[in-house]
Amino acid sequence: MTRDPDPDRSSQGGSTRWSFPLGRVLGIPIRVHVSFFLLVALFAFASTGPEGQGLVSGLSWLVVLFACVVVHELAHCVVGQARGAVVRDIVLLPIGGMSRLERLPSRPEDEFAMAAAGPIASLVLGVSAGVVAGAVGVALLPIDLATGSLLARLCWVNLLLAAFNLLPAFPLDGGRMFRAVLARHHGEAFATSRAATVGRIVAVVMIAAGFLVDVWLVIIGMFVYFAATAEERATLQHLRLRGVHVRDLMHAPVDGAPVAASAPTRVLDADDEVEEDLPALVGAPGGVLPVADHAIIVGELRAVDVADWLRICAEAERGHAA
Repeated sequence: MTRDPDPDRSSQGGSTRWSFPLGRVLGIPIRVHVSFFLLVALFAFASTGPEGQGLVSGLSWLVVLFACVVVHELAHCVVGQARGAVVRDIVLLPIGGMSRLERLPSRPEDEFAMAAAGPIASLVLGVSAGVVAGAVGVALLPIDLATGSLLARLCWVNLLLAAFNLLPAFPLDGGRMFRAVLARHHGEAFATSRAATVGRIVAVVMIAAGFLVDVWLVIIGMFVYFAATAEERATLQHLRLRGVHVRDLMHAPVDGAPVAASAPTRVLDADDEVEEDLPALVGAPGGVLPVADHAIIVGELRAVDVADWLRICAEAERGHAA
């Protein structure tokens, strides 16, 4: 799956604070979240049990499995970069991978292509493994993702990865493709809200089914539900602040005064986009930072004024929709 631009740029986001670098592939940093080791422990425990395949085999399969996940995410990133996206990194989580972006492609058709690239890559891997398995006489049925032959498992796990990510559950790839289609006709804000709503509905169905089928489905459904809500909020904030500069929202201009070289706090440039300075503003004492134009203090930007702007935009969007 991919992720919209992270609003917490000043701290590089929670996923970076709780992850460590694994390396780079095609120039893209690969990071592993600390929670991933819970999955390693579960695999180790299951592999050494009475019906396990052995510790080395179990952990080797985990490595192969997440290598497929990395290929899936790299496909997103490569296509996205070719279409204007700026990729920060790929983070591996217990439930899969996440491509984190500084900027999404600007056109809906480009976002559609980027979202579709991951499932297509997984589909190609799965079909290729299935063809090789058939050529060497390896049976693909019955499906056994735990102890089956490596080629058969590679085939089915990649086909399942492609199918799962095509669910119309934002922020999964299918949900992003759904949003891109809606955005061509109804605009990004409407498309994001509708895609997130559908994503939450699908997540609730997954959670309900998980109680009957498998606890992992419950965990994944919960992740999809909260991720859809978080990304909806972040994306709508991004859209509402697009093109808004600090000078547009700065408050109570004060008498011009030169900015001291050793100013104790950060001074914003009046021509900055508000979204770029939002993390610093939220973390500033009282949620207020001075604004300068050519080294002269011309006002101050307050977090409350930004919040008011976002609220006004939201109310206008609701009024337009009604």
